[in-house]
Amino acid sequence: LDPLRGESLDETASLRRQTTIPLAVGRPLYKPADVLATVRCGAASQIVVDPARLGGLVPSRKSGAIAQAAGIDACVGGVHSLGIATAAVLQLAAATPASRRK
Repeated sequence: LDPLRGESLDETASLRRQTTIPLAVGRPLYKPADVLATVRCGAASQIVVDPARLGGLVPSRKSGAIAQAAGIDACVGGVHSLGIATAAVLQLAAATPASRRK
C-alpha cells in the first residue's frame, strides 16, 4: 500500500512517472473527490478503497465508480472485524466492477 510515507499525490505521481512498477494509493483518499484528484494527476495504477477512511459504503462505491471510469483497478482494503462489517466490505467488493477486472 502507498509507496511513499506521506499523503502527497504530486510526489506519488512523480514516482509513478519514474517506474514501471504499478503503484496503489489509499492513504490520501478520504472522499471520492480525492480519488478523482489521484486519477487526474496520474498518481496510481490502482486505488485502495477503505470504507472506514472514505466514510462508509456509499462514498466507497462512488470511489470505485470513479476508478472504473478512469480505467484503473480498485481493491477494497482496511481493517475490519468479523461479522457485519466483513459482510458489508465483501458486498462492496462484489458490487465494484473495478475490483473485479483482470
